[in-house]
Amino acid sequence: RWCRQQPPTGSFQRPFEPLPPSSHQPTAYPRDTKPMCLPSRVQVWARAAILNFFLILLGVVQLAITFIKKDALTSTATHSDAEEAFTRLGGNERKNGGGSVQAPFPGMTLGPARESIFHWHLSDDESGLPAVGEGNWDLILDARSPAEYKEDHIPGSISTPVLDNSERAVVGTKYKSDKFTARRIGAALISESIAKLLKSSLLANLDSSAKILVVCWRGGERSHSLATILARVGYKVGVLKGGYQAYRRRVRRFIERLKYFKYVVISGPTGSGKTLFLKQIENLGGQVIDLEGEAGHKGSILGDSLTVAQPSQKVFEGRLAKLAEKLDPKRPVFIEDEGSRIGLRHLPNELWNTKKYAPRCNIDVPMNVRIKNIREDYDYFEKKGNFSALSRRLEGLKKRAGAENVKKYIQLAQQENWDDLVELLLKTHYDKAYAKAVLKAKPKEEKKGEGTGDVVMTVPISSEIEYKTAALTVLRRFDPSVALPK
Repeated sequence: RWCRQQPPTGSFQRPFEPLPPSSHQPTAYPRDTKPMCLPSRVQVWARAAILNFFLILLGVVQLAITFIKKDALTSTATHSDAEEAFTRLGGNERKNGGGSVQAPFPGMTLGPARESIFHWHLSDDESGLPAVGEGNWDLILDARSPAEYKEDHIPGSISTPVLDNSERAVVGTKYKSDKFTARRIGAALISESIAKLLKSSLLANLDSSAKILVVCWRGGERSHSLATILARVGYKVGVLKGGYQAYRRRVRRFIERLKYFKYVVISGPTGSGKTLFLKQIENLGGQVIDLEGEAGHKGSILGDSLTVAQPSQKVFEGRLAKLAEKLDPKRPVFIEDEGSRIGLRHLPNELWNTKKYAPRCNIDVPMNVRIKNIREDYDYFEKKGNFSALSRRLEGLKKRAGAENVKKYIQLAQQENWDDLVELLLKTHYDKAYAKAVLKAKPKEEKKGEGTGDVVMTVPISSEIEYKTAALTVLRRFDPSVALPK
């Protein structure tokens, strides 16, 4: 109303100030004149503020991208002369003062301004995962901090941090305010760590022909600092180009392969000896993935180790990727019937979604053999001093098995009546839980008796010595390409 009543010319009236009675009538404005009212001003101010905010945000993002690109170029820059003198597939030689330096493996190129260091590429079609032994590296040294190594690392690698957890934090914090001082402090700390490594027993028995791969987070200064010294000593040293990040990308690539395998699921209630059965199949030449072994857990509330913690999810996936690298997709892969989680670790979706539809081979084992298998697998609970650990785990079954049954479990454990304890656990908890888990894991169409994933074969095992015979029967059915004894 105030906007409509404001005259186009004359003295300016403040907002919300009463107008003279003579001006209460609507005023006709020229076409090219529009009054400015309070709401319009607020909108203009708000729009200007939003525009300025986005302009500042865009500038910050551009600045961050510039720093990231500069840092990446600093750590992974290649020397044009070195690339010309040393081909990507290796095998050529670069003359160095009358001598020659040769790449230990195909797929390696000469490092920038480091004449005895080679970059190993995890290319899509030339190489697999890094490995120790088997004609590969004699030693894989992980130069990252202990915390980074604990979260995940290349199987078989050894933690040789050039900066420990606290030192890495100090250098990283200082780097934000003073890069020069941070580099000076970091160089001093790294030099001390490398000096200790050179004096350690780890390198004492290695001769100059040893092939050493050095890894850090992205193939930057930490790995090159260590590799430079080792190369000057005389070792054949390689730096994983892209570092751990390149390894992790390769792990994900091999995890993707898991959905293309043809699985045969070995099923049976708890204590049936499915892991023992898989070992027999593997010994006879079959392809096996031991999920419990790779996850470091036996798949039940009592399945965690008393002394060794489960590996991290990334370590678990790295182990599965290593198996996927070696397995033949043209042949079946035998795998234990497990849920989507094993302890604190979960199966990759690529494996879980394919496994649900796989044919199942059920092993039928009597109660006395099941009790014997469980007592052998969990024998550490029967040792003196471990009762409290067993009791805590049994207490965790109250919601599932009931408080009354848990009370009986603990009483039998106190009496060291192990056979009765195992039998009661199987009948009142594990068999019921396994039946529910099998039904839950089936695809919806299979619950109606349709589709794949059904039990196509049942193998009776009445004694411990019959596991090998049963494994032979299963291999003849699913993998006749294996040369089996008659």
